[in-house]
Amino acid sequence: MITNAAEIRLLTIVLLWLGCTAAPLAAGTVFKWRDANGRIHYGDRPPANAASRSQRVPISTRPETDPNGDQRRALRNRLLKSYAHERAAKRAERAKRNAAKEQNEAACARVRSRLAALQQAGGIFQTTADGQRIYFTDAQRARLMRETRDAVRQHCE
Repeated sequence: MITNAAEIRLLTIVLLWLGCTAAPLAAGTVFKWRDANGRIHYGDRPPANAASRSQRVPISTRPETDPNGDQRRALRNRLLKSYAHERAAKRAERAKRNAAKEQNEAACARVRSRLAALQQAGGIFQTTADGQRIYFTDAQRARLMRETRDAVRQHCE
């Protein structure tokens, strides 16, 4: 009778070791064959019909190493870096477009406001450096309105 923890631990280790070493022996042989439709099948017994060909497939307990694994990992990393670079470039371009759009919208608001002020004002003047007002003539006012409308078309349409 096993009663203490050390004996239970030892028994557990021995049973695990036996299970791991006996697993390949218990696995046996695997057969691979192609049926009449061309599909590949695997099984522990060869097919009963003689028309199918069977092939014995050896079972390996060690995983096979991939000789090209390092190359594939390097390629994957290069692709991931390239994709990250593309995403960053697209984000930067989108931010640049959004900034330009915001600037254009602000300019549109300014020129619309200026046009509205020009259309409502009675007399339009310009203040000189010494504080004197110089009033625009009708021709100058028409030119200023035309320039402002052109600016509205440029920034708002």
